Amino acid sequence: MKLKYDIMKKIFSIISCFSIIFCNFCIAQEDIKQDVTKNFKDNLQHSLFLEILGSSFQFYNITYDCSYKISQKRKITVGLGGRVSSNYNHSSFGMTPQFNYLNGEKHHLELGVGLGYNWEKYKRSGETDSHVHIPIRIGYRYQKSEGGFFWKIAFVPTFFSELNFRILPWAGVAFGFTF
Repeated sequence: MKLKYDIMKKIFSIISCFSIIFCNFCIAQEDIKQDVTKNFKDNLQHSLFLEILGSSFQFYNITYDCSYKISQKRKITVGLGGRVSSNYNHSSFGMTPQFNYLNGEKHHLELGVGLGYNWEKYKRSGETDSHVHIPIRIGYRYQKSEGGFFWKIAFVPTFFSELNFRILPWAGVAFGFTF
């Protein structure tokens, strides 16, 4: 268990550094011409959506994310996805915090990274199992600036801790509402 904890700390540190560097690189690519009198809240968008497959590496997850507009065509999003399921054999729980960069006005290129955690308990034996994974998102997101219905589709290659961080190809589709 100590080894998993150490690996998780290292992964989280790497993702945090990658996110900060990536965000600074993206912001530096364009002169940001925001009106300084503009309210911070005017640049925020909130979304709630259902993702099928995707970053949880399970059948579904429900995700909330918040987008911040850093320029006319660029946004960053921070979100948290989760799922709970149970059947006669086992119960499971998963969560995936995510960081994404969006480029575009209505049709967005979406690039992102997350850190997923899945936990399962087998009812008959009482045994538990958990794993950590790192989903990398490369996709398309249709989202209007005024909000409303949106959808997205992505290729989500995923690194798994239990497979010595080998990468597995994966994909997902999501739809939801922006307010």
